[in-house]
Amino acid sequence: MIGFELKNVDKKILVDVEEGNTTIIFSRVKNQNKDEIHLHIGGTDKAKSRSITWISEDLSIDDQFVIKDSDFSSPTPPIKENDIKLTDLVIEGKLRAYFGLKKELEEAGLIEKNCSAGRSQIMVWTG
Repeated sequence: MIGFELKNVDKKILVDVEEGNTTIIFSRVKNQNKDEIHLHIGGTDKAKSRSITWISEDLSIDDQFVIKDSDFSSPTPPIKENDIKLTDLVIEGKLRAYFGLKKELEEAGLIEKNCSAGRSQIMVWTG
């Protein structure tokens, strides 16, 4: 199995799924109320219809990591797994794409929103 290996001074995590995706996300949130750095390692295993989390934690100044692709026999056991309905994810993605494209067409003046019915009407331009 080829996946990601993430190491720091006190842990080594091996992440991969049979079929799906894995993500390693370093994020920083900074505003007037907080300033934090966070690490999330997770993914979606489509073969098992599971959402997986290996790590989700705040980081400290000077934390250091090495990330590399690696060949290993099995991933580190996750800290959290949730069942997912892939059909719901597909429908949600299609609706998000539809409404995004609809908004673009409305803003470009190619379709007009019918306020009374709440539906869009296609404007046909001739000539």
